Amino acid sequence: ELEEDHLNPTDFAKGMNSIFPYEFGLQGVLCGACFMSLAVKFTLLKLILAIANSIYFGFLFSLYSSDKWKVDAAVVWSQEFRKKSQMTYLGGLGFCGLCFFLYLYNLVIALTTRVKA
Repeated sequence: ELEEDHLNPTDFAKGMNSIFPYEFGLQGVLCGACFMSLAVKFTLLKLILAIANSIYFGFLFSLYSSDKWKVDAAVVWSQEFRKKSQMTYLGGLGFCGLCFFLYLYNLVIALTTRVKA
């Protein structure tokens, strides 16, 4: 119980709130790059990746526009907040892992495909 007393909930919430706009902006850039890549050469894998990034960007946009992304310092140490945060982080990590795998697979396919002249 005393392990977490050294963290100030207000400072923790302020730090958490400063991270989300960067994540939102980075996901927007990634989504734009995915669509530009899709416009250069259309493949089904790129389309799936663009749709997945668009859905995640839409989720982040809905959080950003409704101010649900802000962490309240009063609920930082509650069990409900921890469970919700863990599920959100694990879902985001799983999504990023899937996208990373798809990007690597797409890169391998693009590098190993020979262009016929």
